[in-house]
Amino acid sequence: MKNTSLALVLLILTSCNRESAPKDNVSQDALMESEFAQSGAKAPRFVMTSSGSLKPSTAVILNSITFNIVQDQQGDTIYRGTRDSVFETPEGYSIGDSIGMVQNSYRELMYKEPGFGYFIPLPSEWILGFCQGATCTSFEPKTKDPIRWIFKRE
Repeated sequence: MKNTSLALVLLILTSCNRESAPKDNVSQDALMESEFAQSGAKAPRFVMTSSGSLKPSTAVILNSITFNIVQDQQGDTIYRGTRDSVFETPEGYSIGDSIGMVQNSYRELMYKEPGFGYFIPLPSEWILGFCQGATCTSFEPKTKDPIRWIFKRE
């Protein structure tokens, strides 16, 4: 009985307002971050900045692009990242572009951080992030797999 009630509650919660909800998680995240930044409210949001490291971040909108910013105790920015498809690196890459679109010489630099993802560093110091499978490193990205996030670390 308890499991049936829980399942019913979950079904009701997930089926409400489907028409007005954004169609994908990236859009939903960008919308929430945009509203958060515009409201001026401060709420804790944690961002994975390296394998096994979660840090509190602040959502910031710059030129209509939402970024998550992490600062150290001195107030220096140590991480900036985005999942906003409007952002484009100086090399011309955006969220959703496939790894096959990335220049071969850059793809050769790809590395793995266990449990965090596969990464391609660019000359501009931006890093392309790929999440593959349940652990984000379950298998290497294939030609059509998309860039999931773009970030810089200091």
